[in-house]
Amino acid sequence: MSHQLMSVIIRKYGLINSIEHLINGFNTSGKIHIEHLIYGFDDLSKYPEDFQLSFYHIVQKIFQNIIEHAKATNAIFQLIEHPDSINLCIENNGKEINSDIYDRNVKKVGLLPDRIDYYEGKISIERQHGEGMLIVIDIPTQHMISLHLN
Repeated sequence: MSHQLMSVIIRKYGLINSIEHLINGFNTSGKIHIEHLIYGFDDLSKYPEDFQLSFYHIVQKIFQNIIEHAKATNAIFQLIEHPDSINLCIENNGKEINSDIYDRNVKKVGLLPDRIDYYEGKISIERQHGEGMLIVIDIPTQHMISLHLN
């Protein structure tokens, strides 16, 4: 049911407004303060709805992980649309997560390997001892857009 609800929300408000609403909700909760920059995305109709929904879930799960497991209190979120790719960077001040625990939790929700690989994307996670982590996701869009428009 939540998958169907999110599909309706994304369809009604769009991916970017939905992500901004998610960030505002986290900020309002008082658990974390997220500064954000979103650039581009003037025409979301070129992205298939299933991609938009999957991408929203990726963002949502990353925030949940950095709040619940890393206990981050501050994060910087940057989402940039390039002509041939989407780049997402999330930096946070949380404690270092044991990579075995993090990898198990990530695989359990089918988040990073499955959803990002499906779109031929790449992810890098840099853990900075005692200083948080930087998560970078790059997803090429040329193939996805040309399939969607044809």
